[in-house]
Amino acid sequence: TRLAFREGLARLPGQGIAAVAVAGTPDWDSLPAFARQFPNDLVLLGSGGRWDLHSAGGASFIGWSFPTATFGGCAFDTFTRPIGSEPLIGIVHGDTSATSPYHPISPLNVAQHADAWVLGHIHKPGKIGSLAFYPGSPLALDFGPGELGVHGDTWLTFESGRPCFSETVPISTILFHDWRPDKIDVQTGEDPSEALERAARDVCDELVRAHPGIESVQLRVRAMLSGGKTKPAALPTSPDPRYYWHFVDLWLRDDRDPWIEAAGADAAAEVARLLIGLKAENGRHEVRAVNPDWIESPQAREIAAARDAETYW
Repeated sequence: TRLAFREGLARLPGQGIAAVAVAGTPDWDSLPAFARQFPNDLVLLGSGGRWDLHSAGGASFIGWSFPTATFGGCAFDTFTRPIGSEPLIGIVHGDTSATSPYHPISPLNVAQHADAWVLGHIHKPGKIGSLAFYPGSPLALDFGPGELGVHGDTWLTFESGRPCFSETVPISTILFHDWRPDKIDVQTGEDPSEALERAARDVCDELVRAHPGIESVQLRVRAMLSGGKTKPAALPTSPDPRYYWHFVDLWLRDDRDPWIEAAGADAAAEVARLLIGLKAENGRHEVRAVNPDWIESPQAREIAAARDAETYW
């Protein structure tokens, strides 16, 4: 990995591209050491927790790096805007949680000081106000909330002095997708596993069509099968080697029956088990009898949402 990174950096100057970076919590000590080995190819800003300025490509870059693995203070307290006519782009690593030990950043911090901000720490691409953007991680890693969807790079341009961030340009060839349809219809006489396979394959095909360059789709499925009276004989596997399906929660419902069989290990199934006094019998994919009025209630959804809201880098 280090050799590939080094070879990639060496090609950039020949294309008139400068590589400018800051160190964050994962690499606060390793990235400065690496940059010292290749001073002509990589400009590291802000070593030791100070603001540094570098000009390249008609813009000025100002950045701050972590002085230690964690930093609970505010680097913006020591920020002074330099005098200059070039667009000023700030680069800093930080978290949007006010209580984070990884340099808490507020929208107010990045609504001033520079003409645009490029932020690191959160892996999911997204804007913070109109002047700041998290490009996110270039490669998707798993089903963590920050890893879902398209990952790649982002273009920053200026139009009439205002920053414009492009949509994410895909680099990652793998896409993790959390699929939660309202229901999947099971035809009369059809094995539910056939309905699952058909619906999952259609979703994966659509994702590949929508995102050229994606070579593999990892699909996590949480769904209700409507119309079937029996659980699948077996959980289907994808016949297409590009797709992999993870069935974590399945609810099987006979439309004529006021009860649902809830399968899985999500928060709703766990609470349902407590409410109806049933114990797990079949490991991860467990069958439950749950009142549909409760499973769709605000209380159940709040419990499930609390687990889904866990933050990841």
